[in-house]
Amino acid sequence: MGSISPLPNPEAHLHRPWHAETILQIRTGPIKTPFKTTPETSAIYKSPHTAPIFLSKAGLTADEHAYADHNHPDRALHQYSALHYASWKAELPHVRRLFENGAFGENIITDGRMNEWNVCVGDVVSIGETVRVQVSMPRMPCYKLNLRFQVGDMAARTQKTKRTGWMYRVLKEGWIGVGDQVRLVERRLPGWSLGRVQTYLHDVRGDRLAMEELVGIEELGEEIRGVFRESLRQGVESEEGRLGGGVKGEWSECVVLEKVRESRDVFRMVFERVEKEDEPKEVQSGSHVRLRLANGMTRAYSVISGTSNHFELGVALNHESRGGSKYIHDTLKSGDVLSTSEIIASFPLIPDAENHIMIAGGIRITAFLSAAKQLQENGGKYHLHYLVRSTEDIAFNDRLKALGENITIWDKSTGKPFDAPSIFRTITPKTHIYTCGSTRLTTAIKALATTHSFPLSNLHFESFSAPESSAEAFEVEIASSKQVLKVEGGESLLDVLRNAGFDVASGCEVGSCGTCKVGVRAGKVCEVGRGTGLPFGEREGGMLSCVERGWGGWFWGCDGGEIGMSRMECRAFRLGQVLAFTWMCS
Repeated sequence: MGSISPLPNPEAHLHRPWHAETILQIRTGPIKTPFKTTPETSAIYKSPHTAPIFLSKAGLTADEHAYADHNHPDRALHQYSALHYASWKAELPHVRRLFENGAFGENIITDGRMNEWNVCVGDVVSIGETVRVQVSMPRMPCYKLNLRFQVGDMAARTQKTKRTGWMYRVLKEGWIGVGDQVRLVERRLPGWSLGRVQTYLHDVRGDRLAMEELVGIEELGEEIRGVFRESLRQGVESEEGRLGGGVKGEWSECVVLEKVRESRDVFRMVFERVEKEDEPKEVQSGSHVRLRLANGMTRAYSVISGTSNHFELGVALNHESRGGSKYIHDTLKSGDVLSTSEIIASFPLIPDAENHIMIAGGIRITAFLSAAKQLQENGGKYHLHYLVRSTEDIAFNDRLKALGENITIWDKSTGKPFDAPSIFRTITPKTHIYTCGSTRLTTAIKALATTHSFPLSNLHFESFSAPESSAEAFEVEIASSKQVLKVEGGESLLDVLRNAGFDVASGCEVGSCGTCKVGVRAGKVCEVGRGTGLPFGEREGGMLSCVERGWGGWFWGCDGGEIGMSRMECRAFRLGQVLAFTWMCS
C-alpha cells in the first residue's frame, strides 16, 4: 500500500494547540475603489464594529465582496491569525506600517494562538453562546494583496508562508460581538490542518493518495476540492518527473477507419489503434483526445464513445480555420494514420449530483453524448439542452432521438432561441450544470446563477474547441542556459516551466487568483480562454501562465539567474518582434 508524502515542519510554536480565545475585533467593509494605481474594486479595507452584528449563512451583515464567486457559504467568515503580523513587519520593514490587525481583510481577530497549523478543516467552533461555525478551507490569496501592501509578490509570499487565514461556513446563525469566546467544540479531521492542506495544494503536487483523500473530505470547501479533483483528472507529475523534465502522457499511432458526414459541417471520425492494448479502457464521459495532424498542428477533440483501442470523434469545420478542422474535413481520409494522445476524462459528471443539466452550443454536443447515454442507461436524472443556429446544424440525430424527453433542441432559425432563465426556475441546490459553448454562453450562465443564488461550485465549464490559434505549440528558450522547451497545444506555459525544474508560484491554476501572472511587453494574448485573475487595467500588459496563451506559434526566451530570484525577466520573439515577460517567484 502506498503512503502519503512526508511534509516539512513549520515553526514549532505554531503547532501548540488552542482551546478558547476571545474576539478582539469584528470587521466588515463595502466595495470601494481603494487603490491609487488601478480602478480595481475591492472590499479588503474593513472597519471594526463595537456593537454586536448578525452572522448569517451568507456572512456578516454589511460585509461585501467585489468578486461574485466569494459570495459563497464556504466563505461566510474570514479569520486571520494575529500572530503573523509581527513576522510580516520583520520581513517587510519598508511597509511595516501597513501590517496592523485587519490588514488582510479578515472579519474576526482573536487574542490567542489560532493559526493555519493548529486549526483543521472541519473544526466546529462556537462563537459566544449561540453561533456555530465550521472551518471550510484556507484562504486562496490573490493579486489584490499585492496592491493592498504595495509589494509586487505579496500574494505569492502569503501562499508560500501559508499565512493565508481561513474561511468558515455557518452552521448556526446568530449575533456575535467583541469579547465573545471562540471555542473548539469538535475536531473531526485532526490530520488535516490548514497548513497541511496548503502543502498538498501548492508544494507536494504529485501525491495522488493525498489528493484522492482530500477530494473525499466533504468538510473541505468545494473550491479547494475542485482544484484537487481537476489535478487528478488531468494528471499531475511526481516530483521526479517535474525536476527531470519528463513529458506527461504517451502518443500512439491510430488509423482512420471511417469518416462519415453527420451534418452540413460535422464529420464523425472512427479511429483504431495500430498496436492495440491487451486490456483496453472504456471511454469515460467528458473525455477528449489530442491529434497530431500531418500539417504539424495538434488539436484536441471530444471523444463520443468507444475504448482506448477504438473510439469516435465529432469534428466541426471552423470556417475561419487555418489548418486544423479544415485539414480534417478536406484532406484526412480513411486509411490515414495519425498520432493520438492518451484519452483523458477532463469533463466528467459529478457522482453525487441529484440532477445533471447539460448545455451544449453547436458542435460542443460531442462533449455530452457519452454522458447522456450513460445517464439514460442508468436511469439518472438529467436534461440536455442543444443550441443550434438552424436545423441543418443538428448532428448525431439517431443518438439524440434515443434520449427521448431528456433533450431539448433550441433551433434559432425556427424562432426558438435558448431560454436560459427557465433552467434556474426549477432546479435544486444539488443540481449540477455543465456548459460547453461560447464565451458569451458561459458568461450568461454564470450571471444567471449569481442572480438566482445558485451555488457557483455547481457550475462546470469546458471548451474542447478553443480557437485553433490558442492550441498551437510554441517553444520556450531559457536565455541564461539556452535551454529550449516545447509547449504542446494541450499544455500550459506554467506546466512546461515546472516540468523543467522552475519553481513558478501559482494558486488556483484555473485563472482566478492571479498568482502565476507574467507580464507582456509586446505581442498579443488570445482573448478566448482568459482567466479572471487579472484586473482589467493589467490585461494589456500581462497574462496568466496557468490558462492563457500567446496568439500564434511564438518562441519564448527567459532571462534570469538562479531559480528563487524575486523577479525573472523573459522575452519572446516572432519575426524579429521582441516579447518580454516577468513572473514572480518566491
